[in-house]
Amino acid sequence: MTISVVVFIFGALLLLLALLGGGFEVERLRFPPIGRATRSISGVTGLVFVALSIALGTGELFPSAQPPTPRTTSPRPTSVATATEAFPTQRESDLLLHVPKNFRATCTRDDDLRGAAAGLSCSPPTGATTIWYDVYDTTDRMYQEYFEEVANQNISRSQGDCKKDQVAEEQYNISGVTAGHLACYTSGQQSYMIWTYDKLAILITAFRNDLGDQTLYNWWADGTASFVDPGQP
Repeated sequence: MTISVVVFIFGALLLLLALLGGGFEVERLRFPPIGRATRSISGVTGLVFVALSIALGTGELFPSAQPPTPRTTSPRPTSVATATEAFPTQRESDLLLHVPKNFRATCTRDDDLRGAAAGLSCSPPTGATTIWYDVYDTTDRMYQEYFEEVANQNISRSQGDCKKDQVAEEQYNISGVTAGHLACYTSGQQSYMIWTYDKLAILITAFRNDLGDQTLYNWWADGTASFVDPGQP
């Protein structure tokens, strides 16, 4: 029995004594008859003790009012825990081989993987402010992320041409063969391009911190942003 419960019971007995004026027994405790003045004092004292019991812990008297016990923190999933590993991991090293050599050394780990097996954030010297490379275990998972981003940006599929339109989504070719999908758009005062490379299940996003969407496209089209396939050390 907690202190607040004991205090509450004692206060309740004093209130009962004030109401009945004594002359009763509670288990083995006998309360003789008392006068009006004593009853008043007993009533005031009983109220004080009841209030004190509430202050000591209403939750102890009424367990249902207690807040739920917080859950024990679960261990982080393995895929998140690997973010603490030294950079680069083997999967990141494999991905780095497909980044152009002229800015490969700028790459760091991209922790916002969004389902990717590994990701890199790099800073090209020209063309884009930042470029992200994300490799997926399957092309289906890569396209799930790609088309989700296309939908989030309200881009119509297979509409427009990034060469001349600010907002477009299309397939692109390498040496006359379809290599993947390409989307371009602006957001606020920023320009974006996002494209897939189906053969390696790599999703790439390039960003400029201005509305230089045409500059960004030309940088992509002239091969500056292209990764090396096969990878080269």
